[in-house]
Amino acid sequence: MWFIKKRWLILAFLVCLPLDGYPAENKSISLTNLVNEVINSNRDLAALKEHINAISTLPDQAGSLPNPSLTVGLVNIPTDSFDLKQEAMTQKTIGLMQKFPYPGKRGLKREIAQKQLEKSLTDLETLKLQLVRDLKIDYYTLYFVSRSREVTQRNKRLLQDFIRIAETKYSVGKGIQQDVLKAYVELSKMNEKLISLEEKEAVLKARLNYYMNREPDSPFEMPQELELSHGTMSDMELMKGSFEKHPLLKGMKSLIKKGDKARLLAEKNYYPDFNVTLQYGQREDGNMDRADFISTMVSVQLPIWQKNKEDKKLMEKRARLNETRLRYESARNRLAFMVKKTKSEMESAWEKTLLFRDGIIPQAKASLESAIAGYQVNKVDFLTLLNNHLTLFNYEIQYYRSLTDHEIKMAELEEALGGSFMAPNNGEME
Repeated sequence: MWFIKKRWLILAFLVCLPLDGYPAENKSISLTNLVNEVINSNRDLAALKEHINAISTLPDQAGSLPNPSLTVGLVNIPTDSFDLKQEAMTQKTIGLMQKFPYPGKRGLKREIAQKQLEKSLTDLETLKLQLVRDLKIDYYTLYFVSRSREVTQRNKRLLQDFIRIAETKYSVGKGIQQDVLKAYVELSKMNEKLISLEEKEAVLKARLNYYMNREPDSPFEMPQELELSHGTMSDMELMKGSFEKHPLLKGMKSLIKKGDKARLLAEKNYYPDFNVTLQYGQREDGNMDRADFISTMVSVQLPIWQKNKEDKKLMEKRARLNETRLRYESARNRLAFMVKKTKSEMESAWEKTLLFRDGIIPQAKASLESAIAGYQVNKVDFLTLLNNHLTLFNYEIQYYRSLTDHEIKMAELEEALGGSFMAPNNGEME
């Protein structure tokens, strides 16, 4: 009897452990450090930065004049003697030809390239937001998996104690074999759950290492305990902030400006470019003193195929500009929807977390403690005790699920807003 009473004391201690009382298996790492590392180490970000470095030279290239052409030749050579002094018109020539785009075209080409550079810069910020969002989602998921494994291991030990007590009671004729068999089935389920959780944990660690350009099997410290906090801003405030600062919308605004400049450039194509040529002709002295020649020419393109070329080009640029404007409106509406949807899901997860933490789990613990006391004096059967234990176990898992769901939705909301919006209120809903 002393042996059984000792085990009941152990069970009571295990049941009364707080939710945040599980010891971490490994040294923990902060999410802030991980975010900084992924921004500094991620190869996709590094590649995009190099892309930006490359296209940062495009505005100067687009605004420059074309390279001039140098010509060297012999003109009016007599074919009977090939003597350069025989004919007065025979010349050795050297010339330069420079193309000059119609005034305004170079400036427009420079602005188009500049808007493309601005779009790439916003692409970099957008990629940062997406990487940080994905990192946080996997980090919080790893937190859920690790805490679920700890809860499962603790409840597995508790269930093993239940089994030993049930076997002891069965051996002295105060229990039934069905109770023991049922408990073993539940123990096998927990073992299966532990295997699944360990597999998920390994995959999540490998993916988090990938974000930071580490080897997949590099050691990864466990997530820190999550602090329950919440932001309090209205949907309209959140949407306004998203519209003002999200890099995706900023990038699309740059594309609209780029498209407008491209339309203006297409209108400029109705006006011709100029080719200016300057040539010097040197003549050999024969029987008389011969002066050298200087020639200059200006040529222009004739837009005789205007209907099939310039008109069609202008139609194309107008259509592309309208397309970009419509895509901007669609992206703006999509962001508004994501803000509304994600905030609603975050609020729901927040309320569930408080409900599990402050209501359901304490009640389930009290119910289990009551079942333990009743089982001691044979007023509660083993199946009732087992069901109460499994109910508490499931609620603890659901608590961590709702807690991490809240953090995941917050990460998604921050990505939709283009940055953090948090205004903690110390765990109190307004």
